Amino acid sequence: MSDISVIGLGDMGAAIARVLLNAGLDLTLWNRSAERCEAFHDTRAHIAGSVQSAIAASPTVIICISTHDYTLDLINSAQEQVRGRSIIELSTGDGPAATALAERIAKLGGDSLFGMILAGPGQIGLQDTAFLMAGSQKSWQDAEPMIRTLAPASDHIGTNEAHLADLFSALSLPRQGAMFGMIYGAHFCEVAGVPLDVYVRQLPAAMRVATSLYAKTVADTIPSGDFSGSGSPLKIYQHAFRDGFASFKERGANTELSDLLEDLIERGIKAGFGDEHLTALIKVLRKG
Repeated sequence: MSDISVIGLGDMGAAIARVLLNAGLDLTLWNRSAERCEAFHDTRAHIAGSVQSAIAASPTVIICISTHDYTLDLINSAQEQVRGRSIIELSTGDGPAATALAERIAKLGGDSLFGMILAGPGQIGLQDTAFLMAGSQKSWQDAEPMIRTLAPASDHIGTNEAHLADLFSALSLPRQGAMFGMIYGAHFCEVAGVPLDVYVRQLPAAMRVATSLYAKTVADTIPSGDFSGSGSPLKIYQHAFRDGFASFKERGANTELSDLLEDLIERGIKAGFGDEHLTALIKVLRKG
């Protein structure tokens, strides 16, 4: 019996398999398209002939394919082999699909741990790479050494696997929101005649503020509900943003994003939050 089976050898699954092999673990591999296994023929890895034999080959099974629904199909095709196995699901999907998959694995006598990969294939094994994991404390404790081999900065967020999908949605907003902001900034520079090479050189310094100061501000205010701390109040942001957003209009730039933000700030002021921190806008969002 091998240490771990890896099912799914796309770019991410293959990267996971390589890091585990380099760590000295004995692997069994399977992919629906057999040609994906060819890159491992000259390694110590065992190539399984079927998903059933891959699951049977190891006490721990990592599944890294497209969705929870496809994983459920694989599990249902290998019902007899799931008993006693720890299934680590690194595919994606919504909360209900994750819950349905976890319940099915449990019914078949297996255990499950769900993960969200916060990295690209080339980052697997690097020191600051993180997986967010959800499942029972025992499942996490059993798998933690192996998970940290792949992603040393990983974290266990709790027992509810459905929360991973919710957290993915929540984290995509600051990540992709920053990208949208940078795209809009580039658009405005084009309209205003600011050289784009000047703009992009300033982005790292601007983003350091967002990833350090802003993240700390959110952590210090929203969980506690105390928006009265030090820092510029919402009414100061209102004046600053009003001046900044006016430039968008004056230059004839697209104002869809700036209008959205300006409207949210104005709603916060009208709700009486002008003397509170900018993060008090969450109270506006809560009201719908």
